[in-house]
Amino acid sequence: MAFLRLYLRINSDNTFATKRHVLFDGSHVCLNDIDIHVSHIPRKKLAMIEIFLQHLKSLGFIIGIDFKVTELLQWFKLVFVSTFKLERNTDNAIDFAQSISGALCLEVLPISHSCSPNMAFVRKDGLMEIRAIKPIAMGEELTMTWIELFMDCEERPERLKAGLNMFGYNCNKCKLHLDKVIDFQEFEQLLDKETKHWNSSKLGILHAYEMDPKFIQYLEAIYGEFHPSVTYFLLESFMCFANSKEASDSLLRLWFKRIERHVLVTHGSDHP
Repeated sequence: MAFLRLYLRINSDNTFATKRHVLFDGSHVCLNDIDIHVSHIPRKKLAMIEIFLQHLKSLGFIIGIDFKVTELLQWFKLVFVSTFKLERNTDNAIDFAQSISGALCLEVLPISHSCSPNMAFVRKDGLMEIRAIKPIAMGEELTMTWIELFMDCEERPERLKAGLNMFGYNCNKCKLHLDKVIDFQEFEQLLDKETKHWNSSKLGILHAYEMDPKFIQYLEAIYGEFHPSVTYFLLESFMCFANSKEASDSLLRLWFKRIERHVLVTHGSDHP
């Protein structure tokens, strides 16, 4: 249904696919300019898609809508190969609908994955903005994370292939095994424990909580000094700590100053 709405939207507005957008590199492109590579789509799945679209065309004849199979296939391929958090194996209608909106966000399509990224996207007033989360040299490629990073360097490439069809990404952190000393299993156990604390605090049933230095050390080792995920986890911990009996004014001020730096870097002063 979400795909059908996309198609009808495109065909109801003659400028939808031809309206030009300015990318961060200064180039002007429109949806019709996108060169869609389908080499990673299994032939069997592509054949099934074409059969489905033929049935849709027959249905359109009955309900009075002229579905053009070639156009349907073009837009379906665009949605399917989008790299914006598109899960290939999901049956969740919400995930699929989100992937369509992501496929139309041309700004994100050229951004490569890195397990040690130099930028992140944040949303402000319904728009997306780029935030540099570390110094970026002139001519350096912009990179962001497309997956969660608390997996080892063997799991992450497999996750990218399975979920986003990303192959052969260039990541020194993975190539040089820079995080081989990290115990990801222990981190997931800590994260699970922290999540239970955060949820208990929101329900008003947690009264004693302290910021866990070991958990924070893991965050910095896995994500680097600044990262949107680190900011999120730290904010969750801080809110839990602020509502606990262990929180003195001096400790609250100390932790607030530390977390404020993360918020300013990953989201900017005008986007808390």
